[in-house]
Amino acid sequence: MSRHNHNLFDSANALYGNSRRSDASSMSDEPFPGPREFTLPLHTQTSSDRISSSDFTESEEQYTNSRAASSTFQRSSKISSATSNSGDYGDATNLVAITEGQRLVIAIDYGTTFTGVAIVFVPVDEKTAKLSDIKVLREWNSSYNEDKVPSAYSYTKPRASEEQWGASFSEDAEIMVYTKLELDAQESVIGELDMILDNLDGMKDLSSEYVVSSKGEPDYTPKKPDLVVLDYMKKIFERVWKYLGVYDQALLLSLPVDIIITHPVVWSYRARNATYRAVTLAGFNGDKFPRLENIKMLAEPEAAAVYTARYLKEEEPDKTVLEKNDTFILCDAGGGTVDVVTFRVLETEPSLELEQIGEPHSRKCGSVFIDGEFKTWLRDELLGPDDYEKLEPNSKKRIKPHSTTGRKMRDVMKSFVEHKCRFTGDEKADHRFTIELPAEFEGLSIQDYVDEGLLKLDCNDMMLLFEKCVDEIVALVKRQEKEVMTKYDDQGIARIKSILMIGGFGESIFLQNVIREQMEVNDITIHRPATSWSAVLRGAALYGIDKSRLKNYVRTQRFPNYYAVARDTEETQGAGLAQYQDPITGKFMGKSRLTWIVHRGDLAFEDWNLSQETLLAFTFRENDEKNFTISIYKYLRKDNILPTRVRPNDPELENVLAIPISFSNVKLDSLDMYKSSGAREPYYQCVVSLYLTWRNESLEATVVWNNNVIYPVTAKMTLLGKFSRTERYERKLQRKREEITKDDQQAQKQAEQRERLAAYERERRERELLADAARLEKKLELSRQKEQEREEEKRRANAALQAELAREKAEELERAQIRHDEEIQRLAAAKFRDNQEAQIRLARERRLREETEQQLNKERNDRERARLAEEARQQLVKARKEAERRAVERQKEEEERKILEAEKKRQRDQLEKHNNPKALQELRDLIRERYELDMEIYKLGIKVTPSNRDVVEKLMAKSDEILQTIRSIVEAWNEQSFEQELEWEYAEQVKERLLAPGKRIWATERPWPARPDRTGRRGNLRGGRGGGRVSAW
Repeated sequence: MSRHNHNLFDSANALYGNSRRSDASSMSDEPFPGPREFTLPLHTQTSSDRISSSDFTESEEQYTNSRAASSTFQRSSKISSATSNSGDYGDATNLVAITEGQRLVIAIDYGTTFTGVAIVFVPVDEKTAKLSDIKVLREWNSSYNEDKVPSAYSYTKPRASEEQWGASFSEDAEIMVYTKLELDAQESVIGELDMILDNLDGMKDLSSEYVVSSKGEPDYTPKKPDLVVLDYMKKIFERVWKYLGVYDQALLLSLPVDIIITHPVVWSYRARNATYRAVTLAGFNGDKFPRLENIKMLAEPEAAAVYTARYLKEEEPDKTVLEKNDTFILCDAGGGTVDVVTFRVLETEPSLELEQIGEPHSRKCGSVFIDGEFKTWLRDELLGPDDYEKLEPNSKKRIKPHSTTGRKMRDVMKSFVEHKCRFTGDEKADHRFTIELPAEFEGLSIQDYVDEGLLKLDCNDMMLLFEKCVDEIVALVKRQEKEVMTKYDDQGIARIKSILMIGGFGESIFLQNVIREQMEVNDITIHRPATSWSAVLRGAALYGIDKSRLKNYVRTQRFPNYYAVARDTEETQGAGLAQYQDPITGKFMGKSRLTWIVHRGDLAFEDWNLSQETLLAFTFRENDEKNFTISIYKYLRKDNILPTRVRPNDPELENVLAIPISFSNVKLDSLDMYKSSGAREPYYQCVVSLYLTWRNESLEATVVWNNNVIYPVTAKMTLLGKFSRTERYERKLQRKREEITKDDQQAQKQAEQRERLAAYERERRERELLADAARLEKKLELSRQKEQEREEEKRRANAALQAELAREKAEELERAQIRHDEEIQRLAAAKFRDNQEAQIRLARERRLREETEQQLNKERNDRERARLAEEARQQLVKARKEAERRAVERQKEEEERKILEAEKKRQRDQLEKHNNPKALQELRDLIRERYELDMEIYKLGIKVTPSNRDVVEKLMAKSDEILQTIRSIVEAWNEQSFEQELEWEYAEQVKERLLAPGKRIWATERPWPARPDRTGRRGNLRGGRGGGRVSAW
């Protein structure tokens, strides 16, 4: 058993009262020793205490070597403060010696549950480093000394010396946890709806009463998730900067610096941009590090793989886990996400080289979701909604896995997480995991589970709580193995030999045992390095040291300006300036509104094509002009107060790109037809996608409509003028194209070879089937011949008998027929004579009648033809008139049908637009923005003056507009809008709470009373001296 067989695979232990053992902790004989315990609040020391030298893990050998080199170290690094601060940092000789000619690498791993930082000093020309050279920051809050610190933050005012972040919180703190999950859209509609409900719980359903009672400073922060992350990262930077503060600042600031930021393998641009902005704005930027060379973003599995492989090779060489050409799966199981990637070992000597095989896969099924399963079980199966609400208020209808956690639930979760970390699945049948419930449940007893307020779970109960997350992880691993072996089996890729488990959840013995059991049939072994919890962090540092290794990383830059697209947008009448009523649609439109698609400081990738899509709608009637222009503007000022519309001759905006769009050649029959109540005639609408692609150093525009490019990439503009690497990028792109071409040719040859082998195999099988069929046919033919012979013998006997009988009967019939024929001939002769005489008489009479009838018919026919000709002429005239009438009716019906279908399609598209995770994330952003604006309006409104009233007015108009948008979105929801019953159940709660009364309409409910003017009438605050500082709150 590894000496590091312990775990804290989510932030709950630190939040609920536990500290996690570091990767360098001592060996334990327990199956799963688990973390040390301490009790919140964590404030045994003040937040201003210095970070000691124990902040970073360091071996005994390093300690001895550093002491031996202390005199050289002090001379070379010139750490003037080391001696004076020895009481704060301990013996200065424990610090790493830095000299000129070195560079600094900082690795940052911001996780759902924990965050870590690693620092390493290496020579500028050095491409590798010892694993022991990587220093992991370990002292964070007061006495919390672990490799990572909980990703948690609180805006609740501290009671004493609590720091309200990481692992130091007051007992009444409302703690923001799992904020990383809010940076990106959730994987499902239910997940997003659940997060919206969680936000509404904290925001008290946007109630104006809550705004007043909180005085604009609520415990549940109005800040958006990215700003919460920023505040948290500022605390991280403070600790890093304090550690670096012991070095000679002039020397430190002269060193080149590289910063590596890790992220999940499946992570949207929006989430990556939010993380990047938080890290850089917190202090990890060129202002603090003048010689900052690169900020790189790296997928977590990439970082974990290189470190884990090196660790197993160097620290556990006797196990020979990885050899040349071996293929292994890396499973990075953390608190929020689980990433699974396959790698192949290209070389082991002189240095380790890895190659990624296939595509990575990721799911949000980390250990925090086990906590959600536990809470659901408590509410639905054990306590019931009413008693459960005593633990977690406002949770009768749903569990709150995100955002915040209260004191009572923290106490329960503290014990649960301890058991979760130690659970192996091999416990004895009579073993019980005990959890003490709060005082309200002291007398509660439930058969088999609760005894006088003491909750008891057995092994099967724990397995059920783990089941969903573990099953999803196993499915990820199996899918990865199947895809790799299916796609690459004919390319000489060796079978998958092992699975490397890293991350906090990866330390779970139960998870390892389940994966081992599932994969044993394929002879795949499971391995976990002792430092698996910080493998991503340490691997990121290795990537920063060896730049030649960086093949799949993303180098970043910051955009120096703001860029927006101008368009007319539909608005509520009177909601803004520069409005007009569209003569085509009859709707009120805001003219030249700006949609900001790039903000100054946003993440700009090098050597990576990022396309930002913006949807634009163009409307026109049949005889209207069908040529349009899309304008892109650059904001010239450096502040973040962005204009909302284009004003004539505005010196702050520069039109940098005009894109001509034409629909003149489009057949109107292929377009959807619309007709609104305010429109005089039907109109057509085309919705195009504008892609602004940042490639290398320029912005390229492409417009796509109906899956066709209608504006090719012909216009470019310099966006990042200060970057001058175009030629190098072009050569690099050319090499990539050549490599892709070569790979395509090789793949084509292999595909042809596989086709030939498959054709040969099919031909061989066809020959065997034909031979078998011939043998069977021969046997059947012999059987048929014998049967035919027997039938022939019977037939001949029957034929002889029948012939004799037929001969006798024929003779008798022949004699009778002769007699009969003679009689017939006599009678026929007599009848023939009579008929001849009668026919002669009738012929004379018939000729006479026919002559008379022909004369009469001729006269009648002449009269009838004349009548019919007149009727036909009249009917033709009538038919032409009827056809013209019906054609007009059909045209009207077709237009109405098209309009109806277009309206149904628009409604359907509108519902689909608002009922997917990404759209619901945008709704969540709107709710958060309304909450933030209400708090800001309150703080400004209680001390409004004539000078700041305009600002408040604008904020109120914006807040009302957002509320109207929110309501219009949810009002369109119905049961048919959602695929699952549970989705509609959650959506109905969101709809009910957002449409409930109690939300202030600022246009009619001002935050100040009207003031009497000089005439004694109630007037507004504008004009007049001594504008009152009065409030209607």
